[in-house]
Amino acid sequence: MSKRAQASDDGKNGEARIIEWILSGASAMLILALSGFLVYEAMTKTGGEPVLSLHVARILERADGQEVMVTVRNEGHATAADVEIAGRVAGDPLIRQVSLDYVPAESERDVTLRFATPFSVDALELFILGFVDP
Repeated sequence: MSKRAQASDDGKNGEARIIEWILSGASAMLILALSGFLVYEAMTKTGGEPVLSLHVARILERADGQEVMVTVRNEGHATAADVEIAGRVAGDPLIRQVSLDYVPAESERDVTLRFATPFSVDALELFILGFVDP
């Protein structure tokens, strides 16, 4: 190999080493940042309780009545399991009930309750019957 070819190879290897160092440094910083985030989440998001709330998302008119889409929010730092939700319209003796397997921490789930008679939003009562701490 001539001296000229050897010199050009050395230049390419030098550039490759710099790129390798830059990429390995960036990877190390990413791993450290991710590890720090996971430690922070583990320290601040444990030992909480589920904080459940119900909100009417929308009411749909159907030929056989109305459907109420309800959003179940868990603003707590713990999961709620076997969540029982019920709804009742004033003047209607029937209570509509639905179950959710779980509502994860800091999340939302949607459920639908069906009613045979038309009603106004003011006449609707929604409540959480109970849940289990998994």
